[in-house]
Amino acid sequence: MNRENREFRFLIIIALLCAFWIGFLSSCSANYHMSKFIKKGGITKLDTVTFTISDTIRVNGKDSIIYRTFDKVCPDIKSPKTRYETRIEYRYKTKVEKAQIKYQIKYIKQQRKADKVNTRFRFKQENKNNKTLNLLLIVLGLITLTILAFKFSK
Repeated sequence: MNRENREFRFLIIIALLCAFWIGFLSSCSANYHMSKFIKKGGITKLDTVTFTISDTIRVNGKDSIIYRTFDKVCPDIKSPKTRYETRIEYRYKTKVEKAQIKYQIKYIKQQRKADKVNTRFRFKQENKNNKTLNLLLIVLGLITLTILAFKFSK
């Protein structure tokens, strides 16, 4: 029974390894993921990068360092925004807009207060000017009445 148990375990392990191997071979490729990335709005920008590689080679018992440079085209990948990023960006924009609106309302209220104070002050000065003018007219009117009264009373 012990031998049968070992053989059964061995078969199970072989079956699992075969399943992993088949899954690995039949899984999706990098091209599949790249095309899916582009369909979702990803952008790739190609940049040329220069690499320098140094090799040490032994020639006639002496070490020689050889520098090689080559250009490689590497894609610079910009991934599309996730739901979380768009949600945070939207939240930030709405906070900024609310703050601007709040500031504008506060500024308008301050302007109204200043306008009220200015108009009150202006009306007070106009009323002062009107009061002095009215007083002057009343005094002149009384003087003319008295003069006319003395003239017609004789």
